[in-house]
Amino acid sequence: MHPTTILLSALTLLTPTTATLFTLLASQPGNPLNGKPINAAGGSFYIGLPLPSTYCPPENKPNCPTGFATVFANTPDTLWVEVPGGQSTYILPTGEIRYAAAHSTFVPPGAYQGGWLNVTVFDLEPQPIKLAGWFPWPAPGQGGITACPTPSEGVYLINAKTPGFTRTDCVDLLGLKPAMQVEGEFGAWSYT
Repeated sequence: MHPTTILLSALTLLTPTTATLFTLLASQPGNPLNGKPINAAGGSFYIGLPLPSTYCPPENKPNCPTGFATVFANTPDTLWVEVPGGQSTYILPTGEIRYAAAHSTFVPPGAYQGGWLNVTVFDLEPQPIKLAGWFPWPAPGQGGITACPTPSEGVYLINAKTPGFTRTDCVDLLGLKPAMQVEGEFGAWSYT
């Protein structure tokens, strides 16, 4: 077998003319976390939660989005939500991938915004795997995605390997695999 080959592209995850909506799955063939959905809760992203944590104001019910999954639009930078102003993602200097609160564009000082790239992995499956990976610029030798255990059994916190990431008890992932959504419905009114 040839060594694993990875290609990177500085394009968006997909190159749409309209919003491309997708959920994300952990990708690490041969690992029990492979194919598990990524869900938003408490401002962070996790593997192992049955559903995301969502909110919809009482005046919007019964027209609230279902909130069955964490849905992204075009890249992992943007959550597909109905709340005015939307919700964007950012990465703390310590590596935790976070999302802004509803009605807020606040990003903590020193946080990374962007850095998501297309990653195509060859030689691990019969067909190449297309993933989203994270690589800070410029930070040679840094980048990648990890899943770190939490106190809740079977629940893992998703992190980016930033220069300030120091945890050693995590599982390295090849990346996050987009799972396309066929409907245009918002993932949630907001993620909480």
